[in-house]
Amino acid sequence: MKKFWVLLAYGLRDQVRSRWVLAYGLFYFVAGVLLLQFGTDYRRYLASMANVILLLSPAVSILYSTVHWYANGSFRHLILVQPVSRPVVFFSSWLSILVGLSGAFVIGALGGPVLLGSFDARIFSILIAGLALTTVFSLLGILWAVTIRDRMKGLAGALGTWLYLAILHDGLILGILMMLRDFPMERPAMALLALNLIDIARLFLLLQFDLTALMGYTGSVLQRMARPGVGAAVIVLGSLFWILIPAIIVNRRFQNRDF
Repeated sequence: MKKFWVLLAYGLRDQVRSRWVLAYGLFYFVAGVLLLQFGTDYRRYLASMANVILLLSPAVSILYSTVHWYANGSFRHLILVQPVSRPVVFFSSWLSILVGLSGAFVIGALGGPVLLGSFDARIFSILIAGLALTTVFSLLGILWAVTIRDRMKGLAGALGTWLYLAILHDGLILGILMMLRDFPMERPAMALLALNLIDIARLFLLLQFDLTALMGYTGSVLQRMARPGVGAAVIVLGSLFWILIPAIIVNRRFQNRDF
């Protein structure tokens, strides 16, 4: 256990010195200040900030974790020749990335409202959604890096994953719902929505703020289906699935990989 904390502390020091992590937090701080300064309605600020987080947090998390995992491969190889178990190396490396990105995100997102005296408890819903997205997409980025040795192919896979989940998945759901609009589609639509963590986060924010625009293409359709009970079940079960399954898969891939 001591080795885990030593490796985690080293990884966190590396994250604190990372200019990309600092720039990530600074972006959220500047975006929050600008949206509050030029916005006339706090509800509109929440909607704008939520849309930024739903698009940016997955992209930064999956790409940064992929690049960082490839860049630190030599260090992990050096640690693995020592009497340190692979799960310790994997979880300490992943948690350092997760804590670094999450800390930058939370500090940056809260900095603007706190500085301008516009803090509202509703922003915690946005933070929860952003942290869930950071957790899952950092795992997906590491999954690509562990599975594919070639750096460019791994980055292409990570970028393609974000592109599909952030943009193409909504279009797919819309097409299916339009083709089968004469049939009862509540349960199938919720099942398709649960396959995408970004849509789960959108549904969570929709239920919190009643902001239909956050659902993108599927908003007008799924708002009628997202009853509080059904929506809550999709959020909880979908989030657990997206966090636990990738963590188990990546850990097994890392343990079985021949370095």
